[in-house]
Amino acid sequence: MGESAKDSLTPIVKVGPSRIGRVCVNESSLRLAALSLSVLVYAIWSTPFPKNPGVPEMVVGLLLLASVGVREIAYASGGFLLWPKRGPLSQLLYGAFLYLLIVPLVIGVFRGWDIVDVVRDVIPLGYLFFPLFLLPIFIQTKRPMGMTLAWVLSWCGVIISVRFFLDIGESPLAVGETILIDKLYLPYDPTVLFSAVFLLIMAFDHLHGRKSIVVAIASAVGGMLALASLVSIVQRGPIFLTAISLFVFVFMTASRSLVKGLVISVFGAIMLYMTWDQVVGAVGLISEKQGLVGMNEKDQELSAILAEISSSWHTLLTGIGWGGVFVSPASKLVRVSYTHSLVSYSVLKTGLLGTLAVGIYWWRIGGMLVPCVFKNYAVAAASSSVVVVGVLFQPSYKTLTFGLIVLCLMACSIDLRRQHASAP
Repeated sequence: MGESAKDSLTPIVKVGPSRIGRVCVNESSLRLAALSLSVLVYAIWSTPFPKNPGVPEMVVGLLLLASVGVREIAYASGGFLLWPKRGPLSQLLYGAFLYLLIVPLVIGVFRGWDIVDVVRDVIPLGYLFFPLFLLPIFIQTKRPMGMTLAWVLSWCGVIISVRFFLDIGESPLAVGETILIDKLYLPYDPTVLFSAVFLLIMAFDHLHGRKSIVVAIASAVGGMLALASLVSIVQRGPIFLTAISLFVFVFMTASRSLVKGLVISVFGAIMLYMTWDQVVGAVGLISEKQGLVGMNEKDQELSAILAEISSSWHTLLTGIGWGGVFVSPASKLVRVSYTHSLVSYSVLKTGLLGTLAVGIYWWRIGGMLVPCVFKNYAVAAASSSVVVVGVLFQPSYKTLTFGLIVLCLMACSIDLRRQHASAP
């Protein structure tokens, strides 16, 4: 945990500026531009869980490959064993990724699982470990990239929220009247929850900090729009986490400055007054849904998973492999290839050994989250909310933006470390 960013994720090859015409272009800048463009294309054109991937997903995939580069992919896929240029902790993380890439894949192939289901498991693994590919590029730029990515992801969530309301043909002001249905699962994208938390906190931050009233208003509108899409389909966990994040922010601010805390409280009270009918309606819908579905059979799903992997000792240790399916009580007893939490998904597909590998990765992420809580609460709260939902409640861990939000958190942590190191 004490390993420095420079030692842990030093780029394999230092890429310098190249001259195109009269403009000096840096390769790392081009990669970051490709990443930002891939997020924009994803927000406008793709969906969180595409049933039949097509042109939008192909374009996003090509842009992601351009942002990562062949060298980083080769290094993470086994090159680190031949060229161990990075610190021991990074080597451990690369080893965890390589184990999860190879062992469950071999098991899935030998068990004869459908190739489509195998691919649908392997690609999200790459999403989850995206920071391993891109953090070296972020480090190389020597510019604070965490907040830039946070803003990009948050407005990605706003775009997806707008798409949701356009798709169902409803107004955000209709929130709280009834539970809406979205066949594209757009509000389930992690950036929507990220936007609701991050933008609302930044709205308050810009307001009491007198940084920009325009940014404060735009952030408030964007955050409320994202929150409205969550409320429309009654996402209980994300709604609760958003409320908790905002409450903690107000408490932390008031403990540092009573005046700032008062300003935020007044602004929050005004927003609450303006949306009171929607809030009352939302509370009623949440209560109604809780009474109807409770835990959505997630406890029975976990029991079914434990019964599946306990059939033999090797299944217990290594799981059923990528592409494996099981009869899920949480999905109306249909055979599915996903579970409703990253924990149960890891146990089912990769067994205890694979879950340990995933745990090593999250141990590292947790260590990078702690510094952000007090120095960059907006990113820490938004990212941790997304992680909690994916790890415990929803299959959002299989989306591209889940991995990008983890990358954002780790990039902000590295930015803070740089600031601390450069401080006099």
